[in-house]
Amino acid sequence: MKTNLLKVVAFCIFTFLAISCSSDDSSSSTSQTTNTSVSTSASIVLTAITTDGIKKPNYLLLLFDQPVQLGDPLPPIIKEATTNAQGEATLDLASIVTTTTPKTYYVEAFVSDGDNYILKSVTHPSFEMIKGRKTTSSIIVN
Repeated sequence: MKTNLLKVVAFCIFTFLAISCSSDDSSSSTSQTTNTSVSTSASIVLTAITTDGIKKPNYLLLLFDQPVQLGDPLPPIIKEATTNAQGEATLDLASIVTTTTPKTYYVEAFVSDGDNYILKSVTHPSFEMIKGRKTTSSIIVN
């Protein structure tokens, strides 16, 4: 009886190994490739909002690489975006921020008055950006 039990156990082990090896062989011939991508773009998503919590559409958000000084001419504008009906705007920096070396950018909110800009920022946010960083924040406006 012990020999019959030993034969059954040996047969089960042999069958299990044969099936395991067989399924390994077939899966290697039908392998799948999974592509994964890492986001390399950088962006700043801002909501223009008043101190009373009112979101402001149609505000022009301008990005600079230096702070805006009141009374001085504006520094060169790096990027701009207009807030939507929910007061949000996205500054896509994919073509500007291309390294992992941090660089500080400054955002100010304006409304356009012909060829002039009227500063509406109450807060003056700055963001340290690197390749792949996506930042969401708000800018307080009046």
